Amino acid sequence: MRSFLKQRYGEKTRLQLVSMPRGLFGRKLGVFSSQANGIAASAADGLFDAAEERALWSRFGL
Repeated sequence: MRSFLKQRYGEKTRLQLVSMPRGLFGRKLGVFSSQANGIAASAADGLFDAAEERALWSRFGL
């Protein structure tokens, strides 16, 4: 692909590699990134469960 673009647009064509930005833990602790996703998912799930429980109790005025 690089050769095609250089052939089409000239030798002065500069291509930059674009990668996904990494967070604080992804940079220094790359091994734990999958665990961090699991922790965030369980925290979000717990928050949703708490909101649902509160909504159920509020139906009865408690």
